[in-house]
Amino acid sequence: VQTMETGVNPGIGRNAVSKKLLRAEEEKGLKQSERIDSKLQKPQTALAGTQEIYQLLSENLIDVIWILNVETNRFRYVSPSIQLLRGYTVEEVMYQDVLSALTPKSREYLISVVPDRIRRFKAGKREIFFDEFEQIHKDGHAFWTEVKARYVRNEETGDIEVIGVTRDITERK
Repeated sequence: VQTMETGVNPGIGRNAVSKKLLRAEEEKGLKQSERIDSKLQKPQTALAGTQEIYQLLSENLIDVIWILNVETNRFRYVSPSIQLLRGYTVEEVMYQDVLSALTPKSREYLISVVPDRIRRFKAGKREIFFDEFEQIHKDGHAFWTEVKARYVRNEETGDIEVIGVTRDITERK
């Protein structure tokens, strides 16, 4: 009768059954916790993998990837390959005005095209621009670059920025 009412084998006391049930529930909880942890780790692992890829690319590309704040004319980001291109470290470039990197003629050209590009961007046009600029290396020599860029709005600050890629094209010129 006791077996039918409590589901307990008469040879095993209630305390032992309670411990077994508790252990089974703990194991079940641990397994669920492990599954949840595993599910949470997958996006973190993917994010870490993505960050590693971005770092690998930015540190090993020959082209320079950059983000320029149009309001301040200063870079918000410059890839490490800037040192190969211009001879300056990332830290040095971050403190420079973008115009200081250009020869006078290229500087004049950039100053002449930016206002209209900003106006068109504010009007809703999303364009990609291809330009050639003569830049100045840290050692003083001038060299030609190709720039591919587009205007974007920084969602955090609201500032207009330019995201671009710069490539040395001296051999082509």
